[in-house]
Amino acid sequence: MLGADLTAEVGRVKAASEEETVVLGSGGLLGTLIEAGLVDEYRLLVFPLILGSGKRLFTDGTGPRALALTATERTPSGVLINTYRCPAGG
Repeated sequence: MLGADLTAEVGRVKAASEEETVVLGSGGLLGTLIEAGLVDEYRLLVFPLILGSGKRLFTDGTGPRALALTATERTPSGVLINTYRCPAGG
């Protein structure tokens, strides 16, 4: 269970564990972690589908981040799984 200071708690969990911490399906939480510099890696899935609208992952006000592409995988259905690393504190 996370306490009132979300970024401090996530930072503590990250520092105490050698395992990956994964955020799935929570754009609000992810935005908070991005702004706090707690995201080390992004795995962005690109689906071969155009919706024309939807919820944005990176909202207005999200500052620029330098990313390095470290891996790309293509699934049999054509989904691309792109892995990007952030510099320390990114």
